[in-house]
Amino acid sequence: MKEKLKIGLFVNSFIIPSWALSMIKELHSSEYCRIELIITGNCQRSEASLILKLSLLPFILHKKMDALIFSGKNNCEKGESLTQLSDEVPCLNLCITDKVSDGDPEIDILDKIRSYDLDVIINLGYGQVSKDISEIPSFGVWSYNFSDFTDKSKDTTGYYEVVKKEPITGLELYSVKEAGLKKKVLARLFESTISYSVSLNRDKLFKRASLCIPRIIQGIYE
Repeated sequence: MKEKLKIGLFVNSFIIPSWALSMIKELHSSEYCRIELIITGNCQRSEASLILKLSLLPFILHKKMDALIFSGKNNCEKGESLTQLSDEVPCLNLCITDKVSDGDPEIDILDKIRSYDLDVIINLGYGQVSKDISEIPSFGVWSYNFSDFTDKSKDTTGYYEVVKKEPITGLELYSVKEAGLKKKVLARLFESTISYSVSLNRDKLFKRASLCIPRIIQGIYE
């Protein structure tokens, strides 16, 4: 029997969107891969300027009002806990110094990640994963381009397409493997824009996103 692919997760916290948790459960219970490691911590970020923060106010207000009207119980962005999976899978906390203490002398966390021999790390957080980590898994670190935003409050995915009445809303999945954080596009996802609601438009796109990564990983396995 073929060995399952080994998958790592990179998250900012143990609370993640429901669409991401649904995807993780599918991966972990599949015949082609298994979640072997959860890495928590902040990706590389830059502090937003006051001008940028002010410029985002209309987006933030619009999104909140829209969510009050249109986000129901099936909201794909609702926060869900990774706690159950973390009881089964080892977790590493990535701190600023890239060091972790296990009660032993400090060990380089990069060496600990290497010891899991991961095939892919899926970045479900905001901000880019460091190039040192991206070089570890065989197929690199995979991220959707919303992770290019430094935090959730700045994530305008699916917003401007509604405001500008654009017919199509898109999302990219890319991998980073080489030094220099060079991106390789793995997939481009497109959905017709739901022109009257930002929340529903994002919801539709993220449902598609939850299906994409499992299909690609299954393809690599087969």
